[in-house]
Amino acid sequence: MSPTPGTTRKPRKTQHVTAGGVIQPSSQVLLLNPDQWEEFILAAARKRVLSGGSCYAAIKRLGGAGDGGRDIEARYGPTLLRDGWDLYQAKHYRQGLTQTDAFPEMAKFFKQLAMKTYPRPSCYYFCCPHAVGNELHNTMAAGAASFKAKFVDAWKTGIYGMKGRAAELTPEVQAAIDDFDFDCFIECPVHELLAWHALDKAAHYHLFGIVPERGDDDPMPAQPALREGGYSPVRRARDDSSTWRKCHFDLLYMRASSVR
Repeated sequence: MSPTPGTTRKPRKTQHVTAGGVIQPSSQVLLLNPDQWEEFILAAARKRVLSGGSCYAAIKRLGGAGDGGRDIEARYGPTLLRDGWDLYQAKHYRQGLTQTDAFPEMAKFFKQLAMKTYPRPSCYYFCCPHAVGNELHNTMAAGAASFKAKFVDAWKTGIYGMKGRAAELTPEVQAAIDDFDFDCFIECPVHELLAWHALDKAAHYHLFGIVPERGDDDPMPAQPALREGGYSPVRRARDDSSTWRKCHFDLLYMRASSVR
């Protein structure tokens, strides 16, 4: 709808909005299943622009049995090097991520480092649609030394999902723990994943049902532009009249010929 003449309201421009009945992307991700959540993180990480202005050189989804505690492996270069890649761990639960959820996954990660399954990553990202829960958030925010001490104590005493696993904390695993900076365990917020994913507009709009909404038409000008005056109503009427006279003459001629 065009603005009323004499008013100062600017016409609405065409914009992209969620289709009628479609909920916002930040809410839609809560409805994804675990496989879809991993695929979403994979697509988002592929579009992430790193601090140097480039994207990851290679990225692969490894979720499932035998993934070694790394759902997504994102490399800075073509080869997998120490501190040359990021690990994304997808956790799609009905609530925020707890220490009971996270500590067993961290234990798996350190055991794989000890076994040399892969080199130490630069960052380990927790990706959770409901975010990191309050208790785990507070533990991470307390600092690397406090976080590490609480994790190791939980492993030794069997709390926070670590019951019966004390024997797995071998000297090699402890060395891997000591070699990793616990500040590199980072929560990857949903809004950042959505921002990265949105860099591929076509895929983002398709996944979340975002469609263009037409804005207002431009107001009709008082006078037509010069390029629009080549075929005016007056000329059209004249052309139509000439065509009618020609057709009428042809018809009379055909009737006269038939009489003869």
